[in-house]
Amino acid sequence: MGKPFLGNERIGMKHKMSCGIEAKIIAYHNAHDIDVEFDGGYFVYGKSYKDFAKGLIKCPMQIEICGEYAIIRSVGTTKRPVEFMIDTKDIHHVQSKPWRLNSSGYVYYSKNGEKQITLHRLVMNAPEDKQIDHKDGNRLNCRKSNLRVCTQDENSRNRKKSKVCKSGYKGVTKDGNKWRATIGINKKYIYLGGYETPEAAAHAYNQSALKLHGEFARLNDI
Repeated sequence: MGKPFLGNERIGMKHKMSCGIEAKIIAYHNAHDIDVEFDGGYFVYGKSYKDFAKGLIKCPMQIEICGEYAIIRSVGTTKRPVEFMIDTKDIHHVQSKPWRLNSSGYVYYSKNGEKQITLHRLVMNAPEDKQIDHKDGNRLNCRKSNLRVCTQDENSRNRKKSKVCKSGYKGVTKDGNKWRATIGINKKYIYLGGYETPEAAAHAYNQSALKLHGEFARLNDI
């Protein structure tokens, strides 16, 4: 009989990595090929036992369970770190995937190194011809209660004010000595009038937004 495979004795062995998260060996193929599970449910494959013993294996993800939702933190990548929220029951969507932020601020991973799969569309199983709106405007909040399937026009209604907006209010711009209020609907803009103050114009925008944008209305905080 041959000698027993000593690597089997190391299965279940636990060790805290330098990132501060404990990991355990779940499979030992050889000294240069082990599979590791981190606390929080993230799996890493094809690592060396030497790196495990020295605590050098990085965990790309931490999962903090907060009741009905979970906070996911990407901690081991060289790209932009990301922290986002999902429902606890949707954790299976995020495990074993390298989540990052794209240039638009959405959480995504790249399938086969090419196609971007965004988390909010994955969670909602969005049809190709529909968009997903984040109700609170926070693209890192991917809980189902914060997401809704919508059209492109409905999604645009809930956008925040432009970063170059000088009035401080959505739908309000300076027009000579007046403040102009406008609102968009169905790819058209409606003039709401000129006002003495930006606050008055912002009130006019809010009133029209409630009527025209309904549940997708993003109101100015005046």
